[in-house]
Amino acid sequence: THLAAGMRRPFNLTHQFFSAMSLSMALFGLINVLIYQATNPAETGQLLRWNIGAAGLFYILFSWFIAEYTGIRPKIWLLVYSALFAIVLGINFQMPFSLQYRVIHDITPLQLPWGEIIHLPRGEVSPWFGVGLALVFAAYGFGFFALGKLYRRTHRTETLVMMLAMALSLGSSLEGILVRLGLFHFLHLGSFGFMGMLVVMSMALNHELRQSGRRMQTILDHVPMAMYLKNLDGRFIYANRHLEGKLHIDSKQLLGKSDEDIFPEEEARAFRANDKQVLDSGHAQAFEEVTNLDGTQRIYSSVKFPIFNNDGSLSALGGISS
Repeated sequence: THLAAGMRRPFNLTHQFFSAMSLSMALFGLINVLIYQATNPAETGQLLRWNIGAAGLFYILFSWFIAEYTGIRPKIWLLVYSALFAIVLGINFQMPFSLQYRVIHDITPLQLPWGEIIHLPRGEVSPWFGVGLALVFAAYGFGFFALGKLYRRTHRTETLVMMLAMALSLGSSLEGILVRLGLFHFLHLGSFGFMGMLVVMSMALNHELRQSGRRMQTILDHVPMAMYLKNLDGRFIYANRHLEGKLHIDSKQLLGKSDEDIFPEEEARAFRANDKQVLDSGHAQAFEEVTNLDGTQRIYSSVKFPIFNNDGSLSALGGISS
């Protein structure tokens, strides 16, 4: 859903970054499962490199997502932060046991309360792990700062919900860090916190999309001009209320109909010829169109324009008549 929303023109970077975040977190969770099953230090170290790599990618994308969502875009900070994290991740992939451990001494089995057995590494923590943690906390700090500033400006409930989700994710991340440091043995809850945060943020973004759609529909319904979309077969796929009123047809009855189903044959033929001219040219064009639908001849100034898919192929025809 978010990828589709992000790829619709004009491109929505907020949804694109969110989709990429979700993919990186899915990879992080999958590798976590494999780490729990690994039984030797070498295998665990290899998996940890990829696990921390996926987490680092998540935090880089998370910072850019927050910047796009809130409109607070300190580009120098974002670029420096991303570059620093990329360097740290490069070092991570060069280390035998990831940037988390200087050396892994052994793998300890742990039986969870419900009977499942997982395996946790024990070893000497690398100083680079502290650098990685500083970058993680910097991402959360920027997130709380930007979302807090957005809330003070807009007082949107969705923003508060996102901040709460971030707080829960931060709490689970702290638990995961303590487990990684060997301060106590339990399942890492960080993955669950990340997933919960993504679910809550996804719900908030979807709610905003629906709200935005309703606001746009309200605006279009109050524009004192006929506005419509037709598919490439010439059938209506959208009509605002002004057009409904002019045609004396409810939109539910209008959708799926062609000009031939509504207008006299000669008028419909002229409208279709204009539509074809626009679609063939690939450019917006203006026409004077005549209709006698209600017994009175009316001349409309119409602007018709092609609508394209992301790959440049034709998708539909739009029109505005006044």
